[in-house]
Amino acid sequence: NYLDIFFPNSTFDLQNQEYFLHTSNEIYPQKTTAVRANLTRVNYRQTLNNLPLLTSASSNSIVSFLFDNNQTLRSLEINAGFSQVSPTTPLKLLDFQSLVEMAATTALPISLDATFDITSLIQGQSVVTLNLDEIRLVYFNSPDSRQIFPVFLLQGTLTTTGATKIPASYLVPAYK
Repeated sequence: NYLDIFFPNSTFDLQNQEYFLHTSNEIYPQKTTAVRANLTRVNYRQTLNNLPLLTSASSNSIVSFLFDNNQTLRSLEINAGFSQVSPTTPLKLLDFQSLVEMAATTALPISLDATFDITSLIQGQSVVTLNLDEIRLVYFNSPDSRQIFPVFLLQGTLTTTGATKIPASYLVPAYK
């Protein structure tokens, strides 16, 4: 098991598998079905206190392995993660009213679905509305920091001036 080889003291959960077809004519492989695929990416995530750890990676996985049909490892992608956690001073979580007030100015778009780039889709729009479906407490591992922060994950449907509707996810700091 490659996880045990590369990360001997860490625990990961299988997130999903993605299937790709790569031909010699293309630079990037195309997503496809398991039957047509000649490459399989296996994505893993980590949890902390039974809450998921999110990253800024497009697949939102902590570790991804890419295998060909002969089960040869073609690439390893490490986006974040931890092997040990050292708690700091306890943080006080925001109440719901504070979350509502902060979200308008501090919400950070995050692509949990690599198909959409939320930032480019809403640039230049005069009205953008997020119809909220779910709020979850999760952890976020910032790519430029060795720290893990509690955040609220806001998920729903984003509607723009032109009535374009897309799935959207935002992160808001969960502490004061």
